[in-house]
Amino acid sequence: MIHLFSYFGSVHPLPEPFVDYLTEAAHLAFIGRKQRLLHAGEVCRNMYIVESGLLRGYYLRGGKEISSRFIQEGEICLSPESFFLRCPGQEYIEAIEDSLVHYISWEALQGLYRDFPQSNHLQRILAEKWVVQMEQWRAGLWMQPAYVRYEWFLSRFPDLAWRVPAKYLASYLGMTDVTLSIVKHQRQQARRGLRGEL
Repeated sequence: MIHLFSYFGSVHPLPEPFVDYLTEAAHLAFIGRKQRLLHAGEVCRNMYIVESGLLRGYYLRGGKEISSRFIQEGEICLSPESFFLRCPGQEYIEAIEDSLVHYISWEALQGLYRDFPQSNHLQRILAEKWVVQMEQWRAGLWMQPAYVRYEWFLSRFPDLAWRVPAKYLASYLGMTDVTLSIVKHQRQQARRGLRGEL
């Protein structure tokens, strides 16, 4: 539960009873590559924290998969609207790699909020982080040329560029596989040129 406790502990110090509750309420699951944690039309019943591996959120638009985010080790994963409003969502969540995840049910989380007042502070901080991440994503991608979007992704998630399959990354960046391939090639050529000048 290293990532689980470090994730919550990074927001607020965890008293021992809180840790005990979390230990009891959280469960560990193995999610095989391509296995889905959530389907569109379902209610998101759990909050996941990735211990190892990589997950992807995506939507279907006109029969095409549009990647909305990638969730790696130490990060939280859920479908916010569905989880918090208890309504069917439109998002799919699946494993890109074999993954280990800790998960906490919505009901267990409500017990956490009820029994530990400091967890309300935790919830607020987590919500703020989520909003900031979404805003950064919009600022990084909205109405930017393809090469700027790719450079933004590399600056924000340098390790993921090599872990995420190109077709998923292209849909996340709002471009075709061919455009992404061209952008990568142009970047490699530019870097070779810079090295040649040194």
